[in-house]
Amino acid sequence: MISAERETQATKVNDLLAAVPDLIDEMNHNEELSKATIQITPARLTGLKDFSSVVGMIMNLLYVYYAARKYHFKVLDITDWVVD
Repeated sequence: MISAERETQATKVNDLLAAVPDLIDEMNHNEELSKATIQITPARLTGLKDFSSVVGMIMNLLYVYYAARKYHFKVLDITDWVVD
């Protein structure tokens, strides 16, 4: 739509006819997407992003909780041969 010339009726029609194969391909692609087994809609994608953020936050909180209990910055949990 942006690149179509609209100066005269003939150029409008010529540009439309030149774009028909691309439009048909896009319509076929949209039809295949609508018949797909797993449909990824914007709402589902947003929900998936939110879910992955919550899972990541839970994993990080568990790591911080257990790391703070096991590792302390004053007491190294490293064997002596590594320090040497």
